[in-house]
Amino acid sequence: MKRYCIMPLLLTSIMLLCSCSLGDGGTMIFDDSDKKADARVELLLEAIENKDKDTLHAMFSEHVLSEIDSFTESIDDLFHYFQGSIQSKERGPRSGRDERNVDGIGNRRTKIITTYTITTSKQEYRIAIYDVINDAANPSNVGIQSLCIISTEDDQESEFTFWGSSNEGINIGKSLQ
Repeated sequence: MKRYCIMPLLLTSIMLLCSCSLGDGGTMIFDDSDKKADARVELLLEAIENKDKDTLHAMFSEHVLSEIDSFTESIDDLFHYFQGSIQSKERGPRSGRDERNVDGIGNRRTKIITTYTITTSKQEYRIAIYDVINDAANPSNVGIQSLCIISTEDDQESEFTFWGSSNEGINIGKSLQ
């Protein structure tokens, strides 16, 4: 008899707990952040490998571009730092998705934080990308906020997942530590 009383209570509790994650379009059930992150990194790596400044520039948010005076020089530094042709990429053990009520009146921002290990013909790199894919309160924030890259030679903490820094713009090498 106790079993019959506990089951409805347990099922109701599970449904109530899960219903919180179903708000705003079912973000937990239909979470495609990994696919979006993979597509973004493909475009990013193609731009880096082809030294395509225009594509790389367009991937960053308007806000970041307006805040950083030397953004073009950062792109040049990135092209200089990244050596070799891409052999493989592997998403890190964790990628994050952050959604919140950014302005207190219901507007949402979606940020994907993803890490990758990239192997080229000359070097291995670890990258972290902080990418805002939606910001209803401030659309100028949409785009990459922070790209952090470090070679495994420069990485002093290679046994841990590389999260870089959340500093806006392009962050390269030893300056991250």
